[in-house]
Amino acid sequence: MIYSSVLLDIDIEEAKELVRKRNRGLSRRETDGEVVYMSQAGHRLGTLTEATLPNGRVGTRLRYRSSIISPTEANAKRQARGIYDAVSSSKYR
Repeated sequence: MIYSSVLLDIDIEEAKELVRKRNRGLSRRETDGEVVYMSQAGHRLGTLTEATLPNGRVGTRLRYRSSIISPTEANAKRQARGIYDAVSSSKYR
């Protein structure tokens, strides 16, 4: 899989809430400071982790699936893009 990564200028709790509101039906698991999003088919869609922004403030890193290997995973890519879209307005600039 190919994943893309972006920094968000919001804390991880706010990022989780934005994803929850915009993407119903995703499975979420939290372990060791990482929030992992999975599709109902078991595809890993993306992760949120706490990150230090270049300005020194605390933010969030989103790592999300941005490429597929087979046509059967096209839905997972669409769902992963939904996670990104939910928080993209908060990207660190």
